[in-house]
Amino acid sequence: MEVALAAPPSPLQVTWDVFLSEAERRLAKRERDGRDRRAWIESRVVIRNKKRERVPLIFNVPQQRIWSMWKELGFTGVRCVVHKARQEGVSTLVLATFLEEVCHRPNTTAVIVDREAMEAHRKLRVLKFMYDNLPPDEKPKLSHNSRNEMVFPELNSSIYVGKAGARKFGRGDTIHLVLLSEIAFYPDPESIVTGITEAVPNGEGLVVFESTANGAETYWHNFYRQARDGQNTFRAIFLPWWALPEYRQPQLAGEAPLVRTTEEQQPPFDKLDDDQLRWRRDKAKILKERVEAEDPSTDEGAFLRSGRTRFDISALLVAKAAAPKPLRVEDGGALTIYEEPEEGHTYTIAADVAEGLPGGDFDAAVLVDDASGAEVAVLWGKWPFHVFADKLAALGCRYTAARPAVVAVERNNTGSAVLQRLLLGGEGVPAYRRDRLYAYRDYDQASQKTLPRPGWPTTSVTKPLMESALERLIADHPECFRDQRVLSELLSLVYLKDGSVGAPQGAHDDLAIARMIVEAVRPESLSRRSSGGFTGAIFHGVPHRRVSPLGDLIDPNWIPPRGLDPT
Repeated sequence: MEVALAAPPSPLQVTWDVFLSEAERRLAKRERDGRDRRAWIESRVVIRNKKRERVPLIFNVPQQRIWSMWKELGFTGVRCVVHKARQEGVSTLVLATFLEEVCHRPNTTAVIVDREAMEAHRKLRVLKFMYDNLPPDEKPKLSHNSRNEMVFPELNSSIYVGKAGARKFGRGDTIHLVLLSEIAFYPDPESIVTGITEAVPNGEGLVVFESTANGAETYWHNFYRQARDGQNTFRAIFLPWWALPEYRQPQLAGEAPLVRTTEEQQPPFDKLDDDQLRWRRDKAKILKERVEAEDPSTDEGAFLRSGRTRFDISALLVAKAAAPKPLRVEDGGALTIYEEPEEGHTYTIAADVAEGLPGGDFDAAVLVDDASGAEVAVLWGKWPFHVFADKLAALGCRYTAARPAVVAVERNNTGSAVLQRLLLGGEGVPAYRRDRLYAYRDYDQASQKTLPRPGWPTTSVTKPLMESALERLIADHPECFRDQRVLSELLSLVYLKDGSVGAPQGAHDDLAIARMIVEAVRPESLSRRSSGGFTGAIFHGVPHRRVSPLGDLIDPNWIPPRGLDPT
């Protein structure tokens, strides 16, 4: 049954609702729009279903859940995040809603962003298919029809699409309808979200972010969690795979009855029937470790198991739950203290220096007790190189003045600038004690000797050493992990496509790198203290020569190599 639509009112027309209070007007609009919009979409919008049939867009269960939220909010000023399984019709619903709004609300601008240009163009093709199949008398004139936009001149409205990062969406624009699709995979989601949301007038329009999971403690994970917990202006919806009733696999003739595993006897699986569990098992065989990301059962589980994680998730989650509160937080939140310095204890600091790129990582340092490996203090922020170096020196001398902490700075890229400051000092700032600066032994081709060079190099040789050292500590002493930010970053580390270990898009790994370095260096600091020497090992590039695999502490009389001399 089709619903007759009234022509849009003239901007000069005075209607009865101007005499209503804001609450009454919102309620009236909610009741009117909630009924008419859905009727218009389900009676006029045509889609291709999974069987390649042209069918009306009748809302499925996930779409009804989203629609109910929008209706509750009166379709005005809606800010919505959808954490979802694949192919539940979320973007289809949003596209149909955008088309309905553009057809009936003049002066509307809609923006659709996806992680890839091909996906963005595919969504525009879906919209064009919907438009082409509208009744002729309800189809607004289309003047510009390209791969990137649809323009309706008589309504002064437009819909345009693009790839995340390809242009500065929202800069200088006023936008009313926004869909950010698969935001978890954007290269710099924070800047895109900031630009677009600032372009949408307060209390107006419809803004939808939807995505599957792509790693823990990422921008998308944190944004969704904040929305779910009422910590930002967005409302959150989680759509597990079993929200779609069609996801089920009947028992085949002659197939043995399904015997539930221990996991399948626990929530949420205990409330699912055997046909649903068969479907899930079939998907797990195909998707393997990606199954929880693509077809999640729980919202947090999707993030934690959306990649092949490097470290033991269960142990890290136990440590996260049991982590103590810090003694205090200083330096405007940059320095977190868990223990005061103790007489007779020695300490080691590892520092990861940020590259200074917009949206990049932070400067990070982790200080641990040499004997236990427990986190004692964490420094985290963004500073000029000399400021970060001075903060490291101050923290090292604090733990303790008589025997300052060993400082191991990752020397890759910008780390050399921090090392120079520590080695040479500055105006009114003394140099750090050279016998407390860590130096890694590099093989010098010219002299054919291994020579100490300040700082820690993170390379294809040393990275596995760092990871395995921390892996042992997580397994044996999870109580050594106290800082929530450090734990969050360790949870996010996954094996990337090239086989390396790192944070997924939208996440940081600066604290995780510092934590791995300090655990690799700590045993040597302790060995130096107890025996004055180091255990030998085969050093990469020097066959059969026994030297320290991790480095040495700089001798008090050591002179910086020419490559580090700023003069």
